[in-house]
Amino acid sequence: MAIHAVGVMFQVYLLSVQNPCPYVASYRPNMKKEDTDRLVKSDQYQNASEVLCEELRLIQLREAARKGFTDLDEGRFVDVRGDGLEDFIAGLGREAEARLGRTSF
Repeated sequence: MAIHAVGVMFQVYLLSVQNPCPYVASYRPNMKKEDTDRLVKSDQYQNASEVLCEELRLIQLREAARKGFTDLDEGRFVDVRGDGLEDFIAGLGREAEARLGRTSF
């Protein structure tokens, strides 16, 4: 179960470094204008675009969590115990770097 949490956290990290905001121009969530205006007026967001970007991030997070739980339910996970977790996480980092064509940060 611990490694599943790491996988979901890694997906969340990848989502946090990807900016969904380029899609704002063509994406219109089911949020009422009044709700958007209320959030902007509450000083939580500077403008409606920030509200839309946050909603996109939350939708992506929900989808990543759904995918993670589906993977867990269907047995697509690796059970790493005890002292092997640190090495396993390091391996995930190396794999991600290789996929992105980068070296260590």
